[in-house]
Amino acid sequence: MVWIPSEDCVSLKPVTIGDMIQTKRNILKVVAAHFDPMGLFAPVLLKGKCLIQRLWSKGLDWDTEIPLELENEWNEIKGDLENISNVKIPRCVTFGSDKTVNKYSLVCFVMLRKRHIPQQFTCVKQEAK
Repeated sequence: MVWIPSEDCVSLKPVTIGDMIQTKRNILKVVAAHFDPMGLFAPVLLKGKCLIQRLWSKGLDWDTEIPLELENEWNEIKGDLENISNVKIPRCVTFGSDKTVNKYSLVCFVMLRKRHIPQQFTCVKQEAK
């Protein structure tokens, strides 16, 4: 994932796929190359992960070409992955017609662990206008 400061948006780094042999190893390599910790691009990345799951369930070896019935599906996913870096999501998302920020919130989670003290967990929320 990359932040584009000039546009104040996030996107995924482009990954070169090229014309590689369509094997379980190469498909996993391409799908895993996209880092999306917030799940913003999950609708596209999830398709690739589901395809990998089906390849595992078929018991294919790492370097065996994928079956023809899955080749068309992979080509569609591959096209989406090649273009995913063109998708840009605004970093600041607001709802409604008023685009001004009225208040800020800070949420802090703290977990305390010591050897002879029971585990403590605290959640603090502070709001300011």
